Amino acid sequence: MASFYKHPERARRKETLHNIPFKKTWKNLLLIQVGAVGAGKAKTFENDLYDYVNISIVSNSFLREQIRRMMSVITAYGYGRMDKSTIKYLLERPKPSNFFDMDIPVAPPQGLFLTDVVYDPSLYMRPIPYFNNELNSAELDDKL
Repeated sequence: MASFYKHPERARRKETLHNIPFKKTWKNLLLIQVGAVGAGKAKTFENDLYDYVNISIVSNSFLREQIRRMMSVITAYGYGRMDKSTIKYLLERPKPSNFFDMDIPVAPPQGLFLTDVVYDPSLYMRPIPYFNNELNSAELDDKL
């Protein structure tokens, strides 16, 4: 679990001012797989200039820039700019401001590719939370 919330202090001040409980920023990652695709098949690209690494991340939901921040930490570790103790510190103390205090940049979007989105079919049958609009479909048809 980790917390990657974009504007924690500003949002916390705003929500505290208006007596709104602070939004929970924990997300459970169901799977992180490095260097393999599908049933253990490695996917590589031949290129003399760059090394490609395939990282699969599965979760029910993500926070804004969460994946880009995670990739930034992985890249910094790969280049020797961050050690394991720093990563351990960030994981054990998932306060969003730690990323800003340590000047950990957000990875650029270039090179990160969304390859698949899977929705649970039951979400279409029984949406949670179920929302009743003030206009039902018959009333909406009459107004159109």
